[in-house]
Amino acid sequence: MYEPLREADGTATGVMALAHEITEQVLSRKKIEESEVHFRLLADMMPAKISNADATRNATYLNKQWLEFSGLNFEELKDFGYHKMIHPDEV
Repeated sequence: MYEPLREADGTATGVMALAHEITEQVLSRKKIEESEVHFRLLADMMPAKISNADATRNATYLNKQWLEFSGLNFEELKDFGYHKMIHPDEV
């Protein structure tokens, strides 16, 4: 990031360069993204319906079998309330 270096009267007399080392963050993010791709591939190859939801029952993931079973896309199925299709003991 470049910022003007200013004197007390506001005149720019130079340029200040700031840098942050972010290699670790970038490598960590890449590992997480690769892991998610791997999870989704595995989940879509399973014959079972696999879902993931947060604590308030909002779906965060529905595998290919859920989408094929319902005939809906992720957003439609999520908004419909996929848990309505699950046996109450399973919810």
